[in-house]
Amino acid sequence: MMAGELVRPVSIFQRWMLEAAREISWLSGPWFTMNAVVSVTGPFDRRVLETALAELLRRHEVLRTRVVEDDGGAVQVVSGKIKAVVQDGDGSLHAPVDAGSPVVVRLVRVGAGEHLLYLHLHHMIADPETVWSVLNELGALYTAYVSGGVLPDGPAAQYGEYAEFEEEQSRSGVEAARRWWTEAIVGHEFGAVRLGGAPYAYRDVLLSPGELSAAHRVARGHRGTISTTLFAALGCAMRSYVGDSRIMFTTVFRKRDRPEWRNVFGPCILPALVPLPAPPSVLDVEYGQRVRDTLLGCQRHCRFDMGEVRGMTEFEPMNGMPFFEYVPDRWPSTVRFGEAMACVVNAAGPKDLGDASGFVIRARENNDGALSAHVSGDAWGEETARKILGGLATQIDQAMQPA
Repeated sequence: MMAGELVRPVSIFQRWMLEAAREISWLSGPWFTMNAVVSVTGPFDRRVLETALAELLRRHEVLRTRVVEDDGGAVQVVSGKIKAVVQDGDGSLHAPVDAGSPVVVRLVRVGAGEHLLYLHLHHMIADPETVWSVLNELGALYTAYVSGGVLPDGPAAQYGEYAEFEEEQSRSGVEAARRWWTEAIVGHEFGAVRLGGAPYAYRDVLLSPGELSAAHRVARGHRGTISTTLFAALGCAMRSYVGDSRIMFTTVFRKRDRPEWRNVFGPCILPALVPLPAPPSVLDVEYGQRVRDTLLGCQRHCRFDMGEVRGMTEFEPMNGMPFFEYVPDRWPSTVRFGEAMACVVNAAGPKDLGDASGFVIRARENNDGALSAHVSGDAWGEETARKILGGLATQIDQAMQPA
């Protein structure tokens, strides 16, 4: 600790990442980042950008935060000040980020009135919503400085306050949560394919625009969301591999349901187990609604991290336990930087270092309306993974057929 530093509690997500990093070291390393590339067209001043960045760092504690562990446990340490520097870019989507200074902004001049702006945030202090909130506020600050206008309002809350709120929530409803998780897990058989092999990582289109549109219609018919319907379709696509067993997934839930957390910078997400009901061979309304109810229960009772759930239920995680996340498309269409206009041309999560684990699927809707995903793993096997994900369209098509 140094003079002027503030200590905040860690969030559940941060504690989970620190625990997971004991087995997967890169989770706390310099490539564990959220990244965006923005094309800026029009007059653009690097010095004004640095001024706007400095104000952004001043306003938001989490952008000056490092997560540290000592004998007393893990905490967030907020620095009093971090120097704002805009680095030269090299055209790469990813860049290493020092966890002690968790924001990197790079700039490349492409031509007259054309720049590429790169934004990199360490995942310990950011989620996808944070990336877009940072970009929007950086543009608003830049515009205010070049126009001499009024600076935008400061944040409604700091991430440390969110972490404190999580701590309070974890202390309430514990007994109800314990009962729910015990009923959902204890005494049930969960299947997992333990096919190993070389680590794999690839990007693929899972559903065409028409197929994703059909999936949205299925979701409405099931009175669920696109996320719950994709979970259900994925479970049915796994049916031939797990038989009559339930399937244990992991996922993350977004926790921005209160006004003060809606635009707060920081990873407002909760990691959770998902004890998916045993799937039928064909997706139907009943299964879609059972999956929806399971996910709602998981989210409602997710008041502590997965390690605590396993401890209270004596549940041992299986080899190859799959992870699925549907990332909502929150890309801003355009962002104004004074007279210049910016649009997002690329975005990605952490860099693939070939250290894949389990069976990981991160899906999001593209600008063209298709559903794409980054898939990685060292379990189930790449061939099996491709067959399972290739079956999503079939499941959606079958769910659209009249009963």
